[in-house]
Amino acid sequence: MLVERVDPWLDFIQGDPEHRVVLVQIPNYLPLLYVMLAPLGAMPLTAAKVLWLIINVTSCFASSLLCSRFYGLRSYDSLILLMLLLMSTTARNSIGLGQQSLLVLLLWAIALCTRWKRHNTFTFGLSYFKYSFAPPGFLFLLAEKGWTHALLSLVPASIAFFLAYFWLGGVFSIGKMFFFLIEPLIVAQRGYTGYPGPNLMEIIQRLTAGYHLSGWASAAAVYVVPIFLAGILIFHIARHKANFPFTARVAFLTLISLALFKHHTYDSALLLFPAALALRYLQLFASKMVIALLCFCWFLDRLIDQFAPRLPYMYLVEFAVFVLMGFFLYRIACEVSSEMREPVMALQ
Repeated sequence: MLVERVDPWLDFIQGDPEHRVVLVQIPNYLPLLYVMLAPLGAMPLTAAKVLWLIINVTSCFASSLLCSRFYGLRSYDSLILLMLLLMSTTARNSIGLGQQSLLVLLLWAIALCTRWKRHNTFTFGLSYFKYSFAPPGFLFLLAEKGWTHALLSLVPASIAFFLAYFWLGGVFSIGKMFFFLIEPLIVAQRGYTGYPGPNLMEIIQRLTAGYHLSGWASAAAVYVVPIFLAGILIFHIARHKANFPFTARVAFLTLISLALFKHHTYDSALLLFPAALALRYLQLFASKMVIALLCFCWFLDRLIDQFAPRLPYMYLVEFAVFVLMGFFLYRIACEVSSEMREPVMALQ
């Protein structure tokens, strides 16, 4: 639709009168994603699906390779890491549903697991098309590299915004630009009303639903609290680098993102980073617990859903799993901080 100069967000908001939204391709992402995928949009659907499949599977292999090198895994452990990812429910669902979490995983692996140069900032910023990854990503760059890199990470999304806006016939109008900016958020509010995910945002939204809060009060509770908490955690970890080397800080970043901000189960592919850290120090009890909790997220969660679908408070159990994983990651960092050195390719 974007390639054909039709505003996909406005079309959905207006009820998709011409039924142009195929399958379940609800346009609830930022323009950055659709600008990136414009070549696929110009292809027939069948060909685009095959190419997208290839991109997703390639992302699994490439991300595992980069992550294994970054964490210094042996060949055998690297193979285990790849197999865990490929067998996981999160990877299979992401591939089967045509989702984008594996692309985000690849972008994070390229940006965070290679020697830091200025272009890594832009690569990291490309992942902001899934805007639930943007707040922790921005805060991470702010804590690690300062305002310059944090603001530069917004450049890809900003360029894509203006490209899409003027491509669709937009004019210089603050009001129209602002509405175009929030269109994806409006779509996200209307397009998905499913079971709550295991994250603080949806837990707060669920808890405050019966209090009939005003729009501003609800937004403050749902959005401000997780962002504030993420900022505290990320800056605390960044300021204690002696206890949290960069490999550990990256693992914590992925967990903070998944636990605090709105995500679905297929986004937990980013647990690849904590998994690699745990495999690197598998002799520790804490590492074994991280792998066990990872297996719950990647395998057992789906099995439970088959036997007891839609358990009313399962999302709270899943959130507790993330919290426990964070505790054991902290234990790993404490026990091996003297051995963990900034890797050769890490952020300097």
